[in-house]
Amino acid sequence: MNTARTIRSSLALLLGMVLGVAAPGQTPSPVPRRPEVPNTKPARPVQVENSVSAPQVVTILHRLNGLKVIRLLLRGNEELGAIASLDEAFQMSGEVHTNVIAGLALSDGQTIAAWLPEAEAELPPPVPFAPVAPTAPAPPGSPAAGSVAPAPRAVPALPPTRFQRSFPGVDLKVVMRDGRNLPGQYVGLDGLTGLSVITLSDSNLPKTADALDDSIQAGQRVRLIGPEPVSQTESGAKGIYVRVGETEATVVDVTRSATKQLARVRIESARITQANIGAVVVNDAGEPLGIVNAVDGDEASILPVGLVRSAAARVMARRASVPRPWLGVRGEPIGRLSLERILKVGWQGERARALAEKRQGLLLTSVMPGSPAASAELKAGDVILKVNNEMVLNAEDFSMFLQDAAPGSFVNFTVMRPGTAASEAFKIKLAESPNWFFGPNLFDIKTPLLPDRLFVIPGIETIAIKPRVAARLGATGGLLIVYAQPNSVAFAAGLRPGDVIESVNGESIVTRSASGLIHKTTGTTVVVVRNKKKLTIAIPPGK
Repeated sequence: MNTARTIRSSLALLLGMVLGVAAPGQTPSPVPRRPEVPNTKPARPVQVENSVSAPQVVTILHRLNGLKVIRLLLRGNEELGAIASLDEAFQMSGEVHTNVIAGLALSDGQTIAAWLPEAEAELPPPVPFAPVAPTAPAPPGSPAAGSVAPAPRAVPALPPTRFQRSFPGVDLKVVMRDGRNLPGQYVGLDGLTGLSVITLSDSNLPKTADALDDSIQAGQRVRLIGPEPVSQTESGAKGIYVRVGETEATVVDVTRSATKQLARVRIESARITQANIGAVVVNDAGEPLGIVNAVDGDEASILPVGLVRSAAARVMARRASVPRPWLGVRGEPIGRLSLERILKVGWQGERARALAEKRQGLLLTSVMPGSPAASAELKAGDVILKVNNEMVLNAEDFSMFLQDAAPGSFVNFTVMRPGTAASEAFKIKLAESPNWFFGPNLFDIKTPLLPDRLFVIPGIETIAIKPRVAARLGATGGLLIVYAQPNSVAFAAGLRPGDVIESVNGESIVTRSASGLIHKTTGTTVVVVRNKKKLTIAIPPGK
């Protein structure tokens, strides 16, 4: 999906930042030519025009301040070394960007599901993860000989309390059809589907029935309802004008899971654009069918309403974000591979040709150490033929068959291996993904973000700032805190987003890295600049 990349690009222009020193250990991306930076302005009133007949579709306004914009860019794995400059009107705590998206009011009358493309800005940073290789077998005759070697260290589970009460200051407004603006409470993100869940304490949302799965057929006409782009003239200088419109489309494909549940719906229309991502899809009777989660040309895919309900139920049961499940493999569909490619990974002769001709299964190209797949002893070169007894033809099938799985659940895999004639059965317990909020991905994780940037002090996320930016904040340089975990020791000690850390344990970090300055056993003293005033904060040893 290109929408998130487009949003981040526009935010980078709004931020007006250029890259400074690249983070150590990584190759910096080419520095683009700096464009003209538009002025940022204080929050403007929003006017929503909604004449579409679909009472269960609401409009959501998600506002981000300057710190969250910076955080969003960091979460995109951008190669940011330091902030070198900012637009003169850029405000750390003031509104910088407003995203407008459709929301689907669920049948309980209080819960809303929506595809918020900038939800990452509200979430904690990823958990640092350093895989550990499997323990070597003990030498024959040693006391440990014959014992079962421990599996590679699994990715540590994310404690449920890590994400509870982690969303202070989320600026969400839900605009009703009658024009009322109601504050929404952000409950969390479902890592598998990418949907955000929002609740309203006293909303009187309409309680409507969803369309039955059996009623969705290829050739059926549907409507996509959501905010439409408007011109600068229409929006005007005094406020933001939002028009909720609809796009007609036709169902071209319906796929069901092994349990006959609607798993995937594809629609087609010459009018579909990237702006339709997040739109709510309804039938001619106005019954919701799902939410658009991807667009490719003139086709779009829909998360069926049954999966939307399941996502909301997972988040509400935890009252917090739910990490996506993770297996820890990378693979390629056999149907896309040549015979030569299959031969190169250990398959031989007739067995390789049989695989290529059947065009079934997923060839594993790598297995991440410490992952559930590694613990189960899956290896590169293995071919996953079935998931829960369902034949895998491509990567999309693989993900679809796992869409009802949750972290901690067991999944059955049927695997063929280069060195054995018969298939083998594996029952693997899925883990929580270390980078769970970067979108649904059951295969692998992105390159971990550098601990020196994210975890200079446990519980906070920072980025270096150049003197020109620091001067605006009353500092000489150092690290800008863009996130502080509310239940962390650092937060309890007094560190807050927007603080600039100038020194750690008496040593300036304006001219050197903070790595190695933290005293994990005796505590840490930091000097920060807040509102152009210096504060000294003592942080006790972490637990």
